[in-house]
Amino acid sequence: MSDEAFVYEWRRQSTGHYYVGTHKGTLDDGYIASGKYFLREYKKNPADWARTILMTGSAQEAFDSETSILQERNAKDDPLSYNKHNNSFPYFVADDELKAKRAAALGTPEARAKLSASIKKLYENPEARAKLSVALKKLYENPEARAKLSAALKKLYENPEARAKMLAAIRSPEVRAKKSAAQKRRFENPEARAKLSAALRTPEAQAKMSAAQKRRLANPEARAKQLAALRTPEMRAKRAAAVGTSEARAKMSAAQKRRFANPDARAKLLAALRTPEAQAKRAATLKKRWEKRKKRSQSLEGFFA
Repeated sequence: MSDEAFVYEWRRQSTGHYYVGTHKGTLDDGYIASGKYFLREYKKNPADWARTILMTGSAQEAFDSETSILQERNAKDDPLSYNKHNNSFPYFVADDELKAKRAAALGTPEARAKLSASIKKLYENPEARAKLSVALKKLYENPEARAKLSAALKKLYENPEARAKMLAAIRSPEVRAKKSAAQKRRFENPEARAKLSAALRTPEAQAKMSAAQKRRLANPEARAKQLAALRTPEMRAKRAAAVGTSEARAKMSAAQKRRFANPDARAKLLAALRTPEAQAKRAATLKKRWEKRKKRSQSLEGFFA
C-alpha cells in the first residue's frame, strides 16, 4: 500500500463551518472524511461543502501537518469546527464526568458487543488502521502521555478483579492463537523481523527484560508456576522437536558462535558459568545423573545375575 497521503479541509459555503482531516490515498479516490459529526452535516447538503487540499506527503507528514493545523486553530473549542479533538495525546482520555457516562453506557452486554463490533469493523479498514498506527506511535513518543497511560494501566492492574479478568482474556486459547498468528506474519517480513531483532538486542532492552525476569523469579509462586509450565510433557516434546532437526542444531550452533565471537558477551557468559553458585549447581546436576546411572547399572546387574 502506497504511503501517499494528504491533509484536506471541508468548508461549508453558507456558514463557514469546517472539518480538517487526513487521508492515506490519492486525491481522486472518492474519499470524503471519517468524522461522524461532519459526515452527518455533509450528507444533508453536499453541494454546500467545498474541499481544499492543504498539503500532500507521507502518512506521517500528513498526520503531523493535520495536528499542527488543529492545534493552531484550537479546533476542538472552535464553534465553527466539526473536529472534536486537536490530535493532542492522549485525546481519548476524558474527564471524570465523561468517563462515568461512558462506563454507564457500556455497562450492558449489548452495548459492549456493539462497541466490539464497531471496533472490529473499523480495524478492517486499512486506512483507519494505518491512521491509528501513526497516532499510537505519536502517542508513545510523548513521555507525558506514555507516563499517564502507564499510570492508568498500573492502577487498573492493582484491582484484583480487573487484573484477573485481564489475565484471563490474555491467556484464552483464542487470544493466544491470534497473537501467535500475528507474530508469525510479522516474522515473515524480513524488514520487520530485522527491526524487532535489533530492538530486542539493545543494552537497554536486554537490561529491562533481565530485570523483569529477575522480578518474576524472585516470586516463589511465579517461579514455581513458570518451571511447572516448562516441565510439562508437551513443552518437553516441543523443545525436543525444535532442536531435533539438523537445521535447528546448525542454527543454534551458529548463534552460539556469534555470541562467542563478541568479546564482551563471551566474558559475561564465562563469568556467569564460573560463579560458585553456577559451579555448585552443575556439580549437583552431574551428581544426580551419576547416581541415576549407578542405580540403573545395579538394576541391570541384578537382572542378569
